[in-house]
Parts: sequence; structure tokens; C-alpha cells
Amino acid sequence: MKKKKSTTLPPPTTLCSGYAQYWWLCFWWWELVLSSFTHTKETKRMNPVWFILSIILLPLTTVQAGFSFLDKIELIYKKPGETVVFSLSSVTPPIPNVTWKLITTMSEVLTLAAEWNGGDVNFYQDFKGRSTLNTTTGELTISNLTLKDSGGYVVEINNEAMEIKMLMVVLPVTKPTISMSCDDEKTHCVLKCEVNTTDVGEVSYSWTLGDMVGWRQSKKIKITKEQKEPSLLCVVKNPVSYEFSDRVVNPFSNNP
Repeated sequence: MKKKKSTTLPPPTTLCSGYAQYWWLCFWWWELVLSSFTHTKETKRMNPVWFILSIILLPLTTVQAGFSFLDKIELIYKKPGETVVFSLSSVTPPIPNVTWKLITTMSEVLTLAAEWNGGDVNFYQDFKGRSTLNTTTGELTISNLTLKDSGGYVVEINNEAMEIKMLMVVLPVTKPTISMSCDDEKTHCVLKCEVNTTDVGEVSYSWTLGDMVGWRQSKKIKITKEQKEPSLLCVVKNPVSYEFSDRVVNPFSNNP
């Protein structure tokens, strides 16, 4: 099996070369990106949202010498097959031209998605045939979304970056299951909420104990003889969906 390439972060002296005038801002971004790494036993993996933003925002914010651009970032979650509309809040019609560029964790560089310079609208890559561009407002619409459409979309008007739309296309979560293991003395049991997390984005877990909704907020919980409610279930949620597990009997219940 081919080993997946891991993403690494260059040192600040390399990342910030060419931005000497704004070294403090560049180093601030380096610290921000560094903090977005998540650690596991096998590898160090960067959050894709922050990875994309780090590439886009470093040159944009340093050129503008400020953080005002941060207010122009919108994070949007969609499911495969849905349609997204990138509306612009900082644009006043009419506009002379508009360009949309895309960057993903796979490409790691900005590439053209759509552009208009007063004539015909041109679409690039696989945006042809499923996208429309409003030449009055600059609004971009993409239909039949796929997982590969996830990324940072930068809109430029008169060669000036105006806004960033962070699109994350994720799968809905599936129905979770609960595994349970108890100690030999039956003093406590550990329950774990299991679900396939492939391509579903950020996932949150919560537990219902009896009628107590949101009793715990974690993937794994421990119950003891103090918990007498008859049953438990877990809920898994991501930005586009949620699912409930089947209820399981509480082994410490007075009414099993």
C-alpha cells in the first residue's frame, strides 16, 4: 500500500522570506498555522482548513499590512451533490471584471476556477457545465458538489483579492454503534461511540442517559453504579448531519 504523503510546515525563516517589512505579521501566521497541527501516534497532520488559509492569507495579509482581511473569510459546509452559492458582501455592482481562484490541500497552489473580463465567462478544470457566474455581482454558483471541491475560493476584482470562501464538502455521518466493556468486579463500564469518520469532517459526540439529553460530550464515557437510568444512546454530529445509535441497556439500572 502506498504511504500517504504527510504535510509538514517549513520554519518561519523560510516561510517569511520576502516579507521582512511585515516580519511580525508573518511570524504570527506561522504560529497560528503551527498550532493547527493535530498529533496522533502515527503522524502529525494539519487541519486542512488552516493549511489552505495559511497559503492564501500569508501574502494577502502581509501586502495589506493588517488583519482586516480576516473579516472577509466565510466557512461553508456542504454535502456531495448539493449546490453552493458564493455571495459577496464587500462588492458594489457594477464590476469591471471578476476572477475566482481555488486552492486545495492537494494542489497547494492557486488555480483558476472562473473568470470574466467583460466578454464571455470562462470556466476551468471541472467547473465547466456545472457553474454559473453573475457578472453583475461576482456571485459564483457551483452545483453537483463533490469531495474534491473542498478548498479555499478567492475572488479577485480588478486584480484585488476581496473575499475568501472556505468550502468543505463532507459526507453525512452514518448511524453509530456502541461498544461496552466492564471490569470483572462490575464496578464500572466503559462505553464507546463508534462511527466511520472517513470524509465526514469534524465530528462531535454526545450521550443521552435515560431522559438526560447531552449528559456527556465525548466519544468514550464511564458509568458506575451511581447511574441507575435504564438505557443510554450516543449521538454523532458533523456540520451537515447527525445520527442516533440504538439504545443499549444500562447494566447498573434498577429496571434492566
